[in-house]
Amino acid sequence: MNKNLKRELRLIDWDFSGAWTQEGVHALHWFPSAFIPQVASNLIRLLTKRGDLVLDPFCGSGTTLVESIKLGRRAVGLDNNRVGILVSAAKCSFFPVPKLRETLRQIYDAVSSKRLAPDAR
Repeated sequence: MNKNLKRELRLIDWDFSGAWTQEGVHALHWFPSAFIPQVASNLIRLLTKRGDLVLDPFCGSGTTLVESIKLGRRAVGLDNNRVGILVSAAKCSFFPVPKLRETLRQIYDAVSSKRLAPDAR
């Protein structure tokens, strides 16, 4: 391990007790033994560079995969837990903004057409 990397690892405040761990897609689904995204993010940032491939052979709910993608890395995850694979896939899925807007408009239209009359009490 080079001296620069050792120094950078020592400079990280590894006490994440006050850190918000349910940011964005990390709050999508509870998963046992999931670890906080800040650990994965710091290590991925220091040990890889943009475009690198990050392999997580026990990906669980996909924390490492999500943080890798956020940092511009490619990510591959494996797990034998089907729920973990499902959660990981959902957390790493991207939806084109136009498609998302159209879907939200359709939901809004459907809900708007079902409005109930005000309570007459």
